[in-house]
Amino acid sequence: MTLYKLVYKGDWEHVKHYLELHPDALTTQISSNGDTALHIAVLGGHVKIVEELVHMISAKDLALKNKTGETALSLAAGGGITKVAKPLVRKNHDLLGMENDIGNIPLVVAAQFGHIDMVHFLYWVTQEEDLDPKTSDQNQGGKLLTACIVAQIYGKKVEITFSFSLIF
Repeated sequence: MTLYKLVYKGDWEHVKHYLELHPDALTTQISSNGDTALHIAVLGGHVKIVEELVHMISAKDLALKNKTGETALSLAAGGGITKVAKPLVRKNHDLLGMENDIGNIPLVVAAQFGHIDMVHFLYWVTQEEDLDPKTSDQNQGGKLLTACIVAQIYGKKVEITFSFSLIF
């Protein structure tokens, strides 16, 4: 609970000290929802803490999911803070194609919440095959298109090109 409170408050110096004393806590679930310190830092929008934790965590451990199947990137997408998402993507591009428990990749999550800047960022770094209905089991491209229409994410601000055919 101590680490949770420190991360939640955004107190990097105390978080760093705590992790020096308890290095195994870096990837331990510290909330009832199974969140790690990184998940909590992302949810709190603590860019500095996220950057520091990403530096300390292996690329593999960035893919840890909480009990609802959310990676830290998926939570960042839902929160819409692009500065939080960038260090995660830089270290592990595979996060872009990881689905949460309801089958959505981070780009679709960002669109569902109407976060235009996050959608723009994630769209340009997400692999095309993750959106192509021929290669994506969950039809992420179709979900993205629907989410963008519902959230009214179209026009001059975001240029998203759907380069696949929709079959009705």
